[in-house]
Amino acid sequence: MASKTLSFWLISAAFLLGFFASIGMLGHVHPYFAGLGVDEATAAAVYGITGNMGILGKLSSGYLSDRLPVGYVTALYFALQAAGILLLLALSGGTAVMWVFAVLYGTGMGGMATLQPLVVAQRFGRAFFATLFGVVAFFGYSGGAAGPLVAGYLYTATGSYHWALIIFLFFFAAGAVCILFAWFPRKSRKP
Repeated sequence: MASKTLSFWLISAAFLLGFFASIGMLGHVHPYFAGLGVDEATAAAVYGITGNMGILGKLSSGYLSDRLPVGYVTALYFALQAAGILLLLALSGGTAVMWVFAVLYGTGMGGMATLQPLVVAQRFGRAFFATLFGVVAFFGYSGGAAGPLVAGYLYTATGSYHWALIIFLFFFAAGAVCILFAWFPRKSRKP
C-alpha cells in the first residue's frame, strides 16, 4: 500500500513544506515590498504579476513534465521559488529585483501547484489516486494555511520578514530534496 512507503510520506512532506512557503510568501508579497518603501501601486503590481506568472508556471510545467521525469521537473519548480527568495535575501530592494522575483517566484508557484496531482499519479498509479491525492493535498493545504500566519507572526515579533524568508528558502530546498528522494528511492536488496 502506497501510504506505507517512504516515498508517499516524502511527497506529503514536500508539498507541506512547499505550500507553507509558497502561500506564506504570496500572502506577504505586497506588505514585504511596501515595507521596503515601494509605493503601494507598484507593490500591488508586483503581487499581481507574481500571481499571473503562475499561468506561465502551469503551462511550462505541463510541457516539461511531458518530456522529463516529473520528479526532476517538480524539484525545478521548488528551486525557482527558492531562487526568488534567495534573490530577495541577497539583494536588498531595487526595482529590477522586484520584477525578477515576480517572474521566478510566480512561475515556480504555478508549476508546483499543477504538478502536485501528477506527482501522486505517476509515482503511485491511478488505482487509489483520489485517496492518496486527498492525503497529500491535506498536508499541502495545511502547510499553505500555516505559512502566512507564521510569516505574519515573525514580522510582528521581529519587525522584519528576514526570518520568514530564511524559513521559506529552507522549506523550498527541503521540499525539492524530498521530491527527489521520493521519486528515486533506493531499491532494497533481496536476501
